[in-house]
Amino acid sequence: MALYTDPQWNQRTGRPEMHFVNQQYDLILRICWDEAERAYCYDQGIERAQAEGQFWRPGFDAEQELKQARKRLGSMKPPK
Repeated sequence: MALYTDPQWNQRTGRPEMHFVNQQYDLILRICWDEAERAYCYDQGIERAQAEGQFWRPGFDAEQELKQARKRLGSMKPPK
């Protein structure tokens, strides 16, 4: 099965998010800003993200994906 990333801008929060979607564009996972952590985190927790990611993409590494997404999301600008 396939798992793709799709960066999105959340108008409500004013911050970018990373959506993980399948071929039908169903939302599987989401990395978004967590006010309590003051960082980008999985909305379902790292353990759940690892399990979901492995189901959709064997070899999925939730920690590595989060590290990459934090860099990418931190540099995204709002759409014009």
